[in-house]
Amino acid sequence: MSAPRFEPRSCQQDSKRFIPKRKDQIYCSKTCQRAAVSKRYHLSKFLTGEDKRTRYSVRKLHALLADHMQRSEYLDAIAAWVESTQQITRWKNIEQARREALAKLEQPKLSFRCCVLHDGEPLPPATDAEVFAGLSSTDGLVAVVVFGRPL
Repeated sequence: MSAPRFEPRSCQQDSKRFIPKRKDQIYCSKTCQRAAVSKRYHLSKFLTGEDKRTRYSVRKLHALLADHMQRSEYLDAIAAWVESTQQITRWKNIEQARREALAKLEQPKLSFRCCVLHDGEPLPPATDAEVFAGLSSTDGLVAVVVFGRPL
């Protein structure tokens, strides 16, 4: 008895046509299946605001301490303040490195307009004269777009 043959279909990852080996197969290869899983993982992290580099979760830390300690709102506030000072120090170092990288570049003869986007704000349209763009978004929560036009 031969294996059942299924109709060719398109891979849901790369749209290539393939003949499935099972009726529920939706990817043409293991590579596409892994790519789709990775894409879903990173998309969920982006949509929830989680960062894949996160090593510390307040919920997990609290669970470790909950057996023998009570949570204190005052001490939470101190911890938040100290954590914010550490973040500021970290971001000052990043800002310094970016400023040094910028200083090494030759400034083109452009006039520019800077737009800072928060909370999913839409991208403002460029004018007809603005033919260059630069962008940056480190955490996905704030984006900066710089439009440029020749002088």
